[in-house]
Amino acid sequence: MGGYLSASMRLSELVGEYAVVARLAVRTVDRMRHDVARFKRLTVDAVENVRTIDAGTFAAFRLGAGHLSPRTVESTVDTVLTLLRFVAETRPHELPAVPSAGRRLRRGSPVPDVLSITDLDKAFGSRGVAVWPSRTGRPCGGRKASWWLGSTDEFWSVFFCLAYFTGGRLGDLVELRWSDIDGDAGVIGFGSSKTRKRHRLPYHPICRHWVEPLRQGATDRVLPMGRSSRHLLRREIRRISTAAGIRKPLGPQELRKVSAMAHELAHPGSSATLLGHALPSSSTKFYLDGFAVLTSASRRLAVPRSMIPDGMDPADTVHADELVDKFSRLSPRDRDVLLTMADTLTG
Repeated sequence: MGGYLSASMRLSELVGEYAVVARLAVRTVDRMRHDVARFKRLTVDAVENVRTIDAGTFAAFRLGAGHLSPRTVESTVDTVLTLLRFVAETRPHELPAVPSAGRRLRRGSPVPDVLSITDLDKAFGSRGVAVWPSRTGRPCGGRKASWWLGSTDEFWSVFFCLAYFTGGRLGDLVELRWSDIDGDAGVIGFGSSKTRKRHRLPYHPICRHWVEPLRQGATDRVLPMGRSSRHLLRREIRRISTAAGIRKPLGPQELRKVSAMAHELAHPGSSATLLGHALPSSSTKFYLDGFAVLTSASRRLAVPRSMIPDGMDPADTVHADELVDKFSRLSPRDRDVLLTMADTLTG
């Protein structure tokens, strides 16, 4: 190792020596040079000689680097410490010990840019700016071209509704068949494209309002779109998000997050069932009815205002569903008594 070393004790020159001995990549060497230049620029006396670096030097650097992020500051300190240790190991007579670098700055936890139901509301209201798919434009793709027979606005109404109310992945949504949606029973059932698990979800009344009018299509798939056209879908999502003033595009994965959060707020614990994740314990999985949990969450689920059709009040819809559910649980005798009382009161 000694054959590579010179008598230099300057930080900028030590980077070259250390790079040769440690066989660093060019990119790493460039980063270290930037760190050294930053350290020299932000210390009071433009420290260059490693003999003059002490704990006070690191404190002065941190004070002068207050405008930088903790990650950048500590990365620079680590680079300088690496060079000091290199000198201490190879020339201990020049630098007997490495000075203390002081207390490290805490790196702030990154705040995730999580989209909300308000962003979904904006996106659904701005879906009219989309230009794909169209009756006269490019097909939705696949080996055999599958044409979307509805309007562009209808496609995005269905896409956003299914993504929000089912929490499905993009692969689940594009493979969803009309045979998977039982409008009479109010159930949506499909197999996950990733885990192969079977999902059984309630068919929300507002989702039904936007989806059912398009049932009579040329294909059994609800959203007839092939893999070759998914880039077009993402392009239109960016277009819609920009028009809605959303900084982060509301893509399929973001819609899945919004759906999971809304279900969890409506009924704690329902998001795990919605996403198909493992429940906390096998006993919980055995005793809980996942469909009942999701149905309870669906009744309390917040709905974006732009999704609510004219003349439909989500509260009225939820109330009607609850009455139908309670009525179905009555015995035949109690149903007859209730109907007789209703006829008497309205007669």
